[in-house]
Amino acid sequence: MDNLPSSLLLNTFTSAIGVVFGLCVHLSLFIHGEWHVQAPTIFLLHATLYALLSTGAVVYYGSSVGKLWTAGLIMSICYLVAMLTSIIIYRIRFHRLGKAGFNGPFYMRVSKLFHVWNCRTSKNHLLLDRLQKQYGDFIRTGRYIVSPDIHKSTAC
Repeated sequence: MDNLPSSLLLNTFTSAIGVVFGLCVHLSLFIHGEWHVQAPTIFLLHATLYALLSTGAVVYYGSSVGKLWTAGLIMSICYLVAMLTSIIIYRIRFHRLGKAGFNGPFYMRVSKLFHVWNCRTSKNHLLLDRLQKQYGDFIRTGRYIVSPDIHKSTAC
């Protein structure tokens, strides 16, 4: 039972480090540039890291080395949660397109995946028409993407 305070302190400390690191990585690195191109590589690196840390925590469970593996796993989970939360909050509340007044559906401000999924049936024009009736002539359909009303912009 005397082990509980030290492991709780270790878990709290590693959680805090993970949160701070996740926020710093988003605000200093991922907020700049086109990182979606590197998404598969970034995903594989994170998946490999979590697989290794999980395996180490299970294999060495109960030993002092196992506590370090578990602390690393906790830190990496807190890092990922903090980074993704920071990205989502930034895209919804602080992104320059949102500040400029380009509205769009909540889910499209966060990710382009919904739009890509709906375009698989080649009916993108119907989706955009419906969104333009709801949001106006210019709609934000992605992180950095504004779609104009093509009917008004191509009128002769």
